Amino acid sequence: MNEIKRILNFWKELNLLTPISLEGSNFTKEEYLKKNGEKRKKYLSETLKISYFNGKEIRNLLEIVEDKYKNCSIEIGFGNIKNTYLYEKIGIEEDIVDGDGGKSFIFSFMVDSEKKYQEGSFSISKFVYILLKNLLSDDYKNIKEKIDTFNFRMEETLKSYSNQDIESLNNNLQNFTDFLLKELDVDILEKEKVFYFKLFYPNDDDKSSFLQMDFYTEDLENIKQKISEKSFLNNLIYSKLDRKDCYKVDDDVEFIQEITLPKNMPLGRWPSKHNPSLMQAVAINICTSKEYSPNIFSVNGPPGTGKTTLLKEIIADTIVEKANIISKLDLKDIKKVDIKEVKNYNQYSKIPDELKKLGIIVASNNNAAVENISKELPTAKDVFTDETLSGLFDINKRDDVYFTLASDEIFKNKEKDELEKTKTDEKDKKWGLISAPYGKGKNIKKLLEILPNVPEVGKKIDDFKFKLEDIPNLEEAKEKFNAKYEEVIKYRKRLNYYVNQFIKRRELGKNIKVYENNLKNLSEDIEKNLKDIEQKELILKDVEKEKKNLESSYSIFTKILKLLFGEKNPKILECKRRIVELNKEIISTSKDVTEKSKDRLSLETKINDFNCLKYINEEIIETYLVGDKEEQKNQWIKCLEERFYNDIAHNAESQAICPWGIEEFNKLREELFASSLQLIKAFILNSSEIKQNLKIFKELQDRKSSQKLGYSDKERKEAFKECFHTLNLLIPVLSTTFASVSRVFKDFEENELGMAIIDEAGQATPFSAMGLLYRANRCIIVGDPLQVEPVMTTPLTLIRNRAIKNGINELEKEFKVASNIYRYTSPSLSIQTLADSANLYYGKIGETEVGCPLVVHRRCLSPMFDISNRISYDNRMINKCMSDKKDKKYVLEKNEFIDVRGTEKGNKNHYVEEQGKKVIEIIKNSIKDRNIAIFDDKEFKNLYVISPFTTVINGLKNDIKKAFKDQDEKKVEDWCENCLGTVHKFQGKEADSVILLLGCDKKSENAAQWAAQAANILNVAATRAKKRFAIIGDLELWGELNFFKEAKEILNKE
Repeated sequence: MNEIKRILNFWKELNLLTPISLEGSNFTKEEYLKKNGEKRKKYLSETLKISYFNGKEIRNLLEIVEDKYKNCSIEIGFGNIKNTYLYEKIGIEEDIVDGDGGKSFIFSFMVDSEKKYQEGSFSISKFVYILLKNLLSDDYKNIKEKIDTFNFRMEETLKSYSNQDIESLNNNLQNFTDFLLKELDVDILEKEKVFYFKLFYPNDDDKSSFLQMDFYTEDLENIKQKISEKSFLNNLIYSKLDRKDCYKVDDDVEFIQEITLPKNMPLGRWPSKHNPSLMQAVAINICTSKEYSPNIFSVNGPPGTGKTTLLKEIIADTIVEKANIISKLDLKDIKKVDIKEVKNYNQYSKIPDELKKLGIIVASNNNAAVENISKELPTAKDVFTDETLSGLFDINKRDDVYFTLASDEIFKNKEKDELEKTKTDEKDKKWGLISAPYGKGKNIKKLLEILPNVPEVGKKIDDFKFKLEDIPNLEEAKEKFNAKYEEVIKYRKRLNYYVNQFIKRRELGKNIKVYENNLKNLSEDIEKNLKDIEQKELILKDVEKEKKNLESSYSIFTKILKLLFGEKNPKILECKRRIVELNKEIISTSKDVTEKSKDRLSLETKINDFNCLKYINEEIIETYLVGDKEEQKNQWIKCLEERFYNDIAHNAESQAICPWGIEEFNKLREELFASSLQLIKAFILNSSEIKQNLKIFKELQDRKSSQKLGYSDKERKEAFKECFHTLNLLIPVLSTTFASVSRVFKDFEENELGMAIIDEAGQATPFSAMGLLYRANRCIIVGDPLQVEPVMTTPLTLIRNRAIKNGINELEKEFKVASNIYRYTSPSLSIQTLADSANLYYGKIGETEVGCPLVVHRRCLSPMFDISNRISYDNRMINKCMSDKKDKKYVLEKNEFIDVRGTEKGNKNHYVEEQGKKVIEIIKNSIKDRNIAIFDDKEFKNLYVISPFTTVINGLKNDIKKAFKDQDEKKVEDWCENCLGTVHKFQGKEADSVILLLGCDKKSENAAQWAAQAANILNVAATRAKKRFAIIGDLELWGELNFFKEAKEILNKE
């Protein structure tokens, strides 16, 4: 436990030393606020950036706010201080590769619509304060006390100001800033003084402060204090797992055969006509199997390998398990907690613990990634009748699948629909309330809108029906579920028996030729032995006859002598000897014949069994399993062949197949999933306790309503947990970012949440995931350490400083990722890498040990796939991406490495104007020659431009805005914000065409080498492109660098 607490403390201190910056943010303009005030009032909050020295512009802004945004409160922030200056203050140096090392935000506070300071809103940047005051040697408690004291003093100063009007607010703002900078002893901000303004409307659900960036410190301190020795988190943080005790699942044929047996297949199945690939099936079955499922399971999922498909199957089976528990419950099993001081209609009820464990929270650092999962799961068009086996999820054929109207309400953008006068697009419709975004205030507000209100006079909570016309009969739902559940169990048992018979036949088949040869040889030997016996028996008769003849020729005297002195006749003695010898030989040969006859019978039985099994198996396949479906029959035959498992890790044909995937069984499991949802729906609608919990959950989100409930702090905490679990029963999958965890789950302690699924885990720092993993009872971690790495902005020197302080360098544990060795001090260490190290099931890509690897790729065509596969995946990936059926025009006409040389801006700004002009030329040509409306593409799927360097992107943005002045300014700005960026911006996204813009010249060769030190940047860029990929850069500079050399060779083949 000592190592665990040292690591947690180390992470906590790194989090405190993370700079906060608004550089690169998308700032609005005053004219937008003037023109579009009423529209923006409904659904946008924008940030304005104004120089400290431009008092006139500040006054103009305040006048606009007073005129058009009278009810708005304003957050006022101030920056920026150069990070290099802060590092100098504590005597450290950093090697800056891109740009000037960045600038840090300093403080922020709020004023209300009356221009009065909002108490408790002032905050200083912890990073800035710790470095300016040189508190690196202080412990967390002392640092917190000093920052709290400073914040209190600054707040008292702000409260003393009387902001009567715009002029006084403007003057006080300047005075306070000067006062604070003096307190911090900062005097070098002459050109860097910038104010930031952000408007918040009444009841705004996401009042995220500029400085509301410390999402993890308190959680890490809490975990350090409370983590138990039994927590699975210990093994995740500092795994002592020995690989000798693990399963190497990518080439362990015996394990693959076992885990893919029907008995290990999940009972529930997500609606789809398609089977998973082999390694998807392995991962799914491990996760859903009671025998094999661990508390920590990681999946290595490169782009396009079906991570979401895998998650869908796990979710479907979890819901079936939940329904199975409910089928054994009565409504009275949901019991109210009797609190004497609380009225009956405000009393919450306890949810059974076994149901709590089956709630699912999907989380990531990337807000877009988790919200996309929530939006994708219930997409109606994906489960139309022609896309599924059962047809039970089609909203065009069923009035309600699973609270369908409620799901549409959650995902509908009401303000946008109202403004743009558009109806919900067909592709945006939802089939059921299977998932929803959580975490952010506006997401929770949308959830609250579908939940029961305090009943009106004359109405009961029982009357609430989620806008459904009828409440389904619970007993009927149970009967239908139980019948379907039994049907699936029986089918799976029978199928498993059949498969075992097939495997038995296959094992027999491996030796059948040997058996037949042995049988032939044995039969020949037996025949030879029998002839030998027959011949010896004839000889024996002759010898016995000869002996008898000799004895009959004796006289009486000779016979008397024989009796007295024994046989002395040498001829008779020889006959006797031969008789004994022949009898021995006959007995020995007879025994040999008996043994060989037994062996022959055994071989005949095996051969007969094989022939019988062959006949029976063919009958089973055709009669019971696949019928006249030739494709499925061929697939089964392939699975039965011994060569199916030959070199299984690289076997392209076998990797694309799910063993024993039977359409009828899949259909039954899909129907069971549908029955499970109907049972859960019926249970919720028939339970007044469940609906009351949902009502209380709604009231607990509002401070005033919460106070009316009459709970003590302890009771409120317990009530919230039970009510959240009720919400997670209604909505099986809730998604959030890690940043929201400490706020929305603050009442939960160790293991009190259900299953945590972490997506895009390769780009998540370990400490960002700790809060959720601590609260979960098991976790599935999905990502790829060979894609985008975590963003760690804490300077390396400070990381090393904290590592020495916490004794982290003494920990010998190492993590190998590609050609890199990571330790706890490595900025690139991700939660994915930690989970892979702690996973009982692993695979290898090159020399990298990863979690259960997915290898069948279905996103990118060649050469993008070829580049990625060669530089990152040791050519392990198998491409099953289909080409376009129809010709389509793309921004890029071909895949190529475009050689463009020029001079970069210099001073660590790597933008090369000539390369930017080439991008602009490509865009113009695609608009003019191929009518591709790039800036009108609302989904931003035509073109991405990605660069290793922020300075290159910033330079390109400026040039594009100048070059396309004739286009709609706002559309160009939106396109630039969505389609230009470094690799971190595009994790999980894809476009038809992608340009990798390299920048740099001969003078910045070190920067180019930095970008080529690992394959991640090139790998991410290439795998964002579905159809076309181009690299623009100085070929002489980049063409011989690591990984780019391979990309050049592959692109040159085009």
